[in-house]
Amino acid sequence: MVTFQQLDFRSNQVAHWAADHGFVAGDVCALYMENRIEYVVFWLGLCKAGVSIAFINNTIRKGPLVHSIAISNAKMVIYGTDSSDAIETVSGQLESQHGISCFASGLSTEFDDALGLYSTSRVDPCVRKGIHFGSVFGFVYTSGTTGLPKAVRVTHLKQWSFGAGYSFVGVTSRDVLYSSGKFIFRRK
Repeated sequence: MVTFQQLDFRSNQVAHWAADHGFVAGDVCALYMENRIEYVVFWLGLCKAGVSIAFINNTIRKGPLVHSIAISNAKMVIYGTDSSDAIETVSGQLESQHGISCFASGLSTEFDDALGLYSTSRVDPCVRKGIHFGSVFGFVYTSGTTGLPKAVRVTHLKQWSFGAGYSFVGVTSRDVLYSSGKFIFRRK
């Protein structure tokens, strides 16, 4: 189990890494990995650095994968080692045609080792200068059933509202929530 403090410290390291690697407020980074704690760490850390996230569906491959990453205007893709095959198939195309670099995160990658060298302290809030509730938090994608996936812009206000909504219904750690888009089903 990961504590809040561990999550906070590791996401701070991601934020420092992002700032050190030229990300500025409003830039986009794509995340392509299965649901695991590192996914949340990168999501939070990139947000702390003012970076918008393109949440790429980890089941898409080849052309739709390149399309989804490219339309987000991402500078980089961070992917899980469990998704290496899919990214390695398209990494050359992403780099040569779109200038997008790819970094693997997973068990003992050089990337993860490098992250561990960054400070666990909070980043200076000035790195997020200009980010407000109307700014783009990230992109989620349609399923692509009628063609290629389409990016849906999500603002910080929308994301904050979604998270805040759970506090209003009294969600606790004992609850299990299922969302169908408009409705939230709750089981205790």
